[in-house]
Amino acid sequence: MSLPCMNCKTAVPQDKAKFFAEVFLCESCHLQAEHFYKRLLAELNFLLTIAKETIRLSLVQGKFAFPEGPAGEPSKRAVLEEIMRLEEARASHNKERACAPTQSSEPSLPTAPSKGLPAAEAPASSNKDSTPG
Repeated sequence: MSLPCMNCKTAVPQDKAKFFAEVFLCESCHLQAEHFYKRLLAELNFLLTIAKETIRLSLVQGKFAFPEGPAGEPSKRAVLEEIMRLEEARASHNKERACAPTQSSEPSLPTAPSKGLPAAEAPASSNKDSTPG
């Protein structure tokens, strides 16, 4: 007995049936769904790593401040805006370090993926010649 794949509607023999998130699929659609899901997981983990490193850098520099909502918890929008602000600050910091190379024991931070956070231009600094302290 064959049932149709919920995605592509092709007949699926009983011994070849697969499920993804409780959806009946053929092998091909299942493989595509699994691949896409694993890729998304990898991107999310990369974004979490960037967020953690950006927060770490801000904490080390003594510049970490987080806006709080009325209940003491930040809104999702505030969290995303703060991550973007921190990413812009990190990019600006890296750009300034590239302009004035110095010996540093700080590890370099990963860059944001093109699909994750929207690309934002680093704010122009009027004091590019001075070394960060």
